[in-house]
Amino acid sequence: MLAHIQLFPPTIPAVSYSNSTTTPSRHWTVADIVEVTRIKGIAIQGSSRNTAFLLQRPSLEDGKNHYALYEINLKHGGEVRKLFEADYIVDLASRPGTAMWTVRADIGEGIQLYEIDADGAVRRLLIIPRLVIIGGYSGIQSSATEEPRATGVVSYEWAPDGHAFWYSRIRLRAVNEQEEVRDRGLAYDDTTATGPMSRNIERSVRLLGTELHVFNVLTGTDREIAFSPSGTDDFDEFRKSVGSAAWEDSAYVQYRLRIVENGLLRYSLMRENVESGQALEIGGKANGEIYNSIPALNGFLTVRQTGSENHLVRVGEGGKLKDFGPVDFSRVGGGMFGILNHAGQMAFAVQREDRYGLAAIPTTKGWNAIRKNPDFMSQCAFNADLSYGACSRETLTLAPELVSIEPSKGAISILSRPNARYDEIPPLRSTAAKWTNRYGFENTGYVTYPRDYTKGKRYPALLVTHALDAMNAFARDAFQWEFPVQVFAERGYLVLSVNETRSISSTPPPYVADASKIGSERERFYQGYCPLATMEAVASAAIASGDVDPKRIGIAGYSIGSTVTRFVMSHSTLFAAGSSAESSWWDAGGFAAGSELSRIAYTNLLGGSPFDPNAYGNYVAFAPSARATNFAGPLLQQFADASAGYAVEMDQMLKQAGIPTYLVAFPDEAHIFWHPRHRASAMEQNLDWFDYWLLGERNSSAEKAAQYNQWDRMNDLWMKGRQTPGSR
Repeated sequence: MLAHIQLFPPTIPAVSYSNSTTTPSRHWTVADIVEVTRIKGIAIQGSSRNTAFLLQRPSLEDGKNHYALYEINLKHGGEVRKLFEADYIVDLASRPGTAMWTVRADIGEGIQLYEIDADGAVRRLLIIPRLVIIGGYSGIQSSATEEPRATGVVSYEWAPDGHAFWYSRIRLRAVNEQEEVRDRGLAYDDTTATGPMSRNIERSVRLLGTELHVFNVLTGTDREIAFSPSGTDDFDEFRKSVGSAAWEDSAYVQYRLRIVENGLLRYSLMRENVESGQALEIGGKANGEIYNSIPALNGFLTVRQTGSENHLVRVGEGGKLKDFGPVDFSRVGGGMFGILNHAGQMAFAVQREDRYGLAAIPTTKGWNAIRKNPDFMSQCAFNADLSYGACSRETLTLAPELVSIEPSKGAISILSRPNARYDEIPPLRSTAAKWTNRYGFENTGYVTYPRDYTKGKRYPALLVTHALDAMNAFARDAFQWEFPVQVFAERGYLVLSVNETRSISSTPPPYVADASKIGSERERFYQGYCPLATMEAVASAAIASGDVDPKRIGIAGYSIGSTVTRFVMSHSTLFAAGSSAESSWWDAGGFAAGSELSRIAYTNLLGGSPFDPNAYGNYVAFAPSARATNFAGPLLQQFADASAGYAVEMDQMLKQAGIPTYLVAFPDEAHIFWHPRHRASAMEQNLDWFDYWLLGERNSSAEKAAQYNQWDRMNDLWMKGRQTPGSR
């Protein structure tokens, strides 16, 4: 860490808004979005109110993410005190029965497990000497969100009684065995292929899989209880952060296995007695129910759709079912798993339509007040008797802050405001919205207005989409990626943050086990034509309102939002320019992307290969790359270097069609970019791209001259092509 970078002060007070001396005086910048301080973990000791929390602060100055651990301890006056900084800290927990905190951290020997006392003293708890790179696309195990780092301990969790913890580690081939594999060559196996060929080779040579261990701190015994061999992708095997392993109680661990059979994905949920080693499968049919579940005694809690309602159910051994009735949330879990107290009450994290929040069984007046809170609450933790908790709270206009939860009172209070500097920015106006597409399906989202919005004036517009992630949250990269919604609004754009319809999420996608039962025509409707109708309905409503110039509308999205963007640009004439990031699904060449899963998914969606006479017409009518000549306007593509190869097909097809296209690859990135400077560059590119194609404006910076020269050449060729008789 550079000495002059001081991102984490010794204390971070709970400065109330009414007492803040900051006067709102400036506008959003790209740096504001990149450098938001995020609360990455919270823990509370025993039945006390002693609370610790982790902060992550990206820095454009040195291009790194910085981490710090803070504590609020009544023995030290209840002040927020910094205990510890490191290059990387994650998975904060309280060690049961002690006053110690535990974390996975990198302090110079790879990511290992450490404990930290109230004075900030650090002690090794578990060190795995043989390190592997995990994270990003370049890791031997990938991560959609984490940067690649040398890792020993992959994940862990304490048993409720504090006598043991489970942890996961990578199993590698012995060095001599790796040489033998290299010497005899590798037979290509599309059932385990993932990512670029070079990564498949590295995994095949070195990686055997992921081990799940239980370490008893009383006896010092370390026992492997489960093993997951490397498969098509194993980034979420035995990870607390994604709920794929968790204690049910101090005797049983539940873990989820990701299984691909005959090219189709399913999950299996296992329950294992850590003493006897006896394991029993308690779920293996409904993928969504298992993936989005939390442990409960002798089973798991999940949300099951019953008619038009969501019901919270507990699934036990043998499929025994207890239905708790209809609920106002669609998922359980998400960083905090079920906690059962002495009175039989359980509190857990849930996902509602527009936010993450909390729920409890049974409910009380206080819990009901917390349930109704409209703010986005995440990273929540509670003490042992559920009398006190803490969460990260944010909204569209409120940067993340640490708050306390008192269920008996239904009270929420500020503990610490690590982002108080955002008080300098007057909030932009954003309103919740609902739309209905031509098929009668409803969707939700937000409209963010230009800073100096005037009714009756027509503005350029940008539509941003990603699944159901347009929520009441602050500059959340899981939705807006590197499309800087707030800066676009500052520049005079009306920004539409758009969710797909919930009918999409309730229909099995083409790559899961039940997909073949849906039928390819129905799959094409839900994967392509229904989202297209939704995006057109949103744009049409904005035009009809009088707020949007119909000739200056752009669309952008990453991952599934990228898939939608490409499909819309190739099937609609409402959008003048697009930006697509980190997904080329449904481009025609994806059939031969290299994995059995992709091949089967394309077969389920389009009826076969692009060369199958029975499927060829479906590709021509549906696949965005096959419809390059129908593109409504220019397309920017932004990808991590490891995934950029999948974008080349679209790049070449658009160039052949004379449509402006610009492909940018960012080295060593993840699916959601982690590098602060990459994030800033990608945001600037999006701003420049839409300003150029929608507004005819350009950034005057000399370092961007080459970019604009290339875009000018593309535009000249495009204009000439459009003037040719018979062209669009």
